[in-house]
Amino acid sequence: MVGRSFDRGIVIMKKLLAVAAALFTLHSWAGSDSFIDCESLVYCRAPAGTLRAYETTAIFFTTTAPTPYNISAQIWSESACKGDVDHTCEGSGFIATPGEYYLISDVERPEGWAYSVQWAVEGCPEQPCIYGTIGDAPDICKGLEATGALPQ
Repeated sequence: MVGRSFDRGIVIMKKLLAVAAALFTLHSWAGSDSFIDCESLVYCRAPAGTLRAYETTAIFFTTTAPTPYNISAQIWSESACKGDVDHTCEGSGFIATPGEYYLISDVERPEGWAYSVQWAVEGCPEQPCIYGTIGDAPDICKGLEATGALPQ
């Protein structure tokens, strides 16, 4: 009888460890303290005269609560996000108000320049390689229209 109780205890302990491992994995994937809605990520471009004097690649995201953020981008002149990275940019800080936000790269390139970019958003799964062309693709970021002047 002692053997069965011991075996049953081992099975219960294995189940508890499996549940704990699953919860830890989920917590790590969710970014623990991050309230960036990973499903809201949109890869886009900010036209000249909106957020910078020049067009640039950007990422749009929403937050659901005040949150720290750490977002970076690696940019290649070649497609496929492979080889030596041509430029890396990063933004980090704290967003005090839930809402919609953009983070842009600080790379100025001529119209027609083809590139690939891979964004990294702390607390979100690995992001795909995005292909773009200055002046053409991807789509313009939600809510941004060329105004001919930088916002004040």
